[in-house]
Amino acid sequence: NFFQRQFTSPYVVNSALRHVLALYNGAIRMQLVDMRNLCSPIRARKLIRRRRDYSTQQIQQIARAIFFPVMDAPPEIDNLTGFAKRDMALARGQVLTANDQMQELCNYMGILFLTMARPSDLNKAEFDHFDLEKPA
Repeated sequence: NFFQRQFTSPYVVNSALRHVLALYNGAIRMQLVDMRNLCSPIRARKLIRRRRDYSTQQIQQIARAIFFPVMDAPPEIDNLTGFAKRDMALARGQVLTANDQMQELCNYMGILFLTMARPSDLNKAEFDHFDLEKPA
């Protein structure tokens, strides 16, 4: 019971219990220990999933972050030469790549936000699944 009391979250308790159970089961299978699993009497904690209700202000903040993302300004390389231009071009490429990735993530999150779809549904979706002729 001391083992369980040192953790605050039931999720962490259950995860730690699974790891220790697996450790003992592996040791028993490999015949490193000659005893029963000491974690067998310990029961996993019951998890109560809470609904996440967001306030109107929180929804506005989420929407602002998704639909109006803050992008980094790429550095200018026009007036540079030599190694300085090369280094700044590499930095510019990193910034542009990061901006493209942020835009792609925001598009993905925007679809999730507007459709309330699950991420797994969106990941498995194909273009043929969407009927663009059908009115909303």
